[in-house]
Amino acid sequence: MERILLQRLGRLIDLDALTRRTHQTSPPRHEYVFTENGLALYLTVARHGP
Repeated sequence: MERILLQRLGRLIDLDALTRRTHQTSPPRHEYVFTENGLALYLTVARHGP
């Protein structure tokens, strides 16, 4: 399951929908944040459904 999630997050980063930020260094943790494009996509899907 983790691998699938990482693949999907990676794809969204490649599409400039998300950006990955380091949240904590020890142990390493990251957060994923919408880019402007990602927020626009999210709002469109939320408004019209999948």
